[in-house]
Amino acid sequence: MLHVTGEDSRTWLNGQISNDVRQMSEGDAVYALVLNIRGKILADVWALDRGDFFSLLVPSAAVDTLIAHLEQYVIMEDVALTRAPEVAVISVQGPRSHDLLNDNAMTVFACDDLGASGFHTLANEADVPALLRKLGDSASALGGGCVDEQAYEIARVRRGVPRFGRDFDLQHYPQEAGLKQRAVSFSKGCYLGQEVVCTLESRGKLSRKLVSLTFEGEAPAPGDALLTESGDESGAITSVTTTPGIQHALGYVRRIHIEARCSLRTKGSTTLSLVHVIGET
Repeated sequence: MLHVTGEDSRTWLNGQISNDVRQMSEGDAVYALVLNIRGKILADVWALDRGDFFSLLVPSAAVDTLIAHLEQYVIMEDVALTRAPEVAVISVQGPRSHDLLNDNAMTVFACDDLGASGFHTLANEADVPALLRKLGDSASALGGGCVDEQAYEIARVRRGVPRFGRDFDLQHYPQEAGLKQRAVSFSKGCYLGQEVVCTLESRGKLSRKLVSLTFEGEAPAPGDALLTESGDESGAITSVTTTPGIQHALGYVRRIHIEARCSLRTKGSTTLSLVHVIGET
């Protein structure tokens, strides 16, 4: 977590991320991207309105990069960026997530990570074990419970939710990663990378898009090339999850092959079927 403080925090932050924070009120949250000047993705963030300041929930692997990037754009503004290492974030996701609020007094922010409703709550590191037990008990009573990384990945990939560092990074534009509708405002005014994003939207044609795939046969691995039946290289796998009878993957596929509904395969024996383009359903 990063804190953005100072009298100019709202207007400054609005010029640094892809979504709109101007009309937010205390307790609101918005999902956004931090882009470089070429419109490529440095990281995704949740911006939390804390009343007189903002907090940014950022991928841990991107913290140093983001601080170095953002600090160079603090020129004359009354803005300061600080880390909050003592704060932990607990994420509660799923269609019945908000039922947990009836039994647990918490400050929460509506942060839907999986497209099925959800929230984040903030806690001091020392309080996390007790809060997790309490939330876990409440979730179990509703047919849910605490999940590990593998279970979260199954839910994420099945639902076609891209993840920073796996399905998108500095090599990708928001539209390629299917993040336009979720993370980009086209009415907020200027922000870093806006010109490229808007040009792509109005006049550009993407060469590739992130898609959801199902597969049969041996599970591919992230990084495996995707080929058409004629052997033309089309893209690559980014995420894979397998459970009995249900095997899903995310990957980039060339636009011309998406439009032609080409059959896809790996260099091995795995065949894949395109389910949908991420962000377009």
